[in-house]
Amino acid sequence: MLVSFRIATLTAAVPILSLFCVGAGEASEVAREGTFTANWVLNGSTESVELDGKVMSVYRLRGTVDIRRSDGLSTEFESTCSGVSDEETGGMARCTWTDSDGDAIFLRFTGRILGSMGNTREAEGTILGGLGKYQGLEGSIHTDWLFWESHFEEGKVTGRDTDTTGSWTIP
Repeated sequence: MLVSFRIATLTAAVPILSLFCVGAGEASEVAREGTFTANWVLNGSTESVELDGKVMSVYRLRGTVDIRRSDGLSTEFESTCSGVSDEETGGMARCTWTDSDGDAIFLRFTGRILGSMGNTREAEGTILGGLGKYQGLEGSIHTDWLFWESHFEEGKVTGRDTDTTGSWTIP
């Protein structure tokens, strides 16, 4: 069975507004640089077609990503991803992470990401920028992705990351 790459609220005692914000007294200021890990879960739809003897898949996914900064603070984002993949070249996706304030981070992923259920796939990503407090944000992200449930014949899939790490800067 062919499965395509389907590209995942702060609960702290202090009022930190965002993953990239510095301290309680500076809650609206975004830290200039940092590193993070994440837990990301996505589910959604996929459609596959055969073109010139190759299978191409288009997917749309939604979910959540819980980002943890290296200093222990965390923020949850809503995640929306769309992408394409094929057996020969791999895949690419564009994702938007939106926080509870409505500010967003934009990401691009590429990788060898086709595989069967239960196989982990890798994707490399770039943080392309953002809106609101994330304007000017740049960085990189790596994720290992695992699909644990697929109703491919129905066009549905669910997956999660097994290891997501990244870094950011605001020049």
